[in-house]
Amino acid sequence: MSTVVVSIALHGLIALVPVNVTGGATLTVTPGGLAGADHMAALLVNAEDLSIVPDTFEGKRCLAEHHPQLAFTIPTDSTLACRNAGCRILPATPATPLQCSCVPRSRRIWLTPDSSPPPQQFPAVPSTEIPSDKNPGFSYVANVASAKLRLDPKVLNDSPPSLAARMVFPLGTLLACDLATRPRDKENSNVHSLSFRPLHELPDGGKYKSQAAAQRLVVTNRFDTSVGALTLHMSDLHGDNEVAIALPQSGTVDVELTNERDQPLSYDDPCDDGVGRDFGLVYELAANPPSWDERLLPHVTPTTAVTEEEVANPACVHHPKKGLMSRPICAMASFIQ
Repeated sequence: MSTVVVSIALHGLIALVPVNVTGGATLTVTPGGLAGADHMAALLVNAEDLSIVPDTFEGKRCLAEHHPQLAFTIPTDSTLACRNAGCRILPATPATPLQCSCVPRSRRIWLTPDSSPPPQQFPAVPSTEIPSDKNPGFSYVANVASAKLRLDPKVLNDSPPSLAARMVFPLGTLLACDLATRPRDKENSNVHSLSFRPLHELPDGGKYKSQAAAQRLVVTNRFDTSVGALTLHMSDLHGDNEVAIALPQSGTVDVELTNERDQPLSYDDPCDDGVGRDFGLVYELAANPPSWDERLLPHVTPTTAVTEEEVANPACVHHPKKGLMSRPICAMASFIQ
């Protein structure tokens, strides 16, 4: 069997949902995190039009548009297919291979040949507020469903306005990386516990959960190329207008899917106050989104922290990372249900 290692790095305003996939190319996707899932759905929140946020929400002035981006390794003979897909070529450098860069707005993304790895179960919440070692698990991707919300099923199989893009891929080795930090000094940072609560509410351990929060997830898997060429596909969210781009058939392929602000906030910006207001946009993916004033937003807990060095997974440094920041807090979300 010949295999290719694919490393998928995700960060930004993305909700991660462990799912099960049935129906082959028709891709019927259902949540399955608590009982067991063999795939992951990365749901990029549509945050390019902030008119959905009511003017009465006091934190609106601190929100910013987020823009989906996709970049992936390609061989030289896929440059034409990349351009024909409406994407652009990023030339190889001494540090990076040749890449195809796309704006996957309103796009569905998947890889073939697909596989069905053994199902994985996911805890709803982490066992400790802050990891006790350098291997924080997936549970440090903040679970919105723990607030008794359910995912809108349309975001998995349809094209609701709350969704900017969707990628579904087989599960593999998961690395939760880049827990949200605050600077300790010019060169060092602390990882803090974050209290998820509405604006203007005080911390309440009996009412609101607190945990460190990952800002990046890296999923590594091996694809069996003896059953078919490794290919990245894109279509619109309904599955029409598909394009296929061949990926390298040996070695390691990097895929990076992001949904970020254009620029981080400057230090001492009034909105860089330890509250991740952008996280409120994730609730648009819920079946019944709470009002903006009731949405649980990550707030830094200043007194609960460890140094970044104590919990940073050294394996994370080997994977691509562009534009990642903690100004403001840019925690990713999950729906474990």
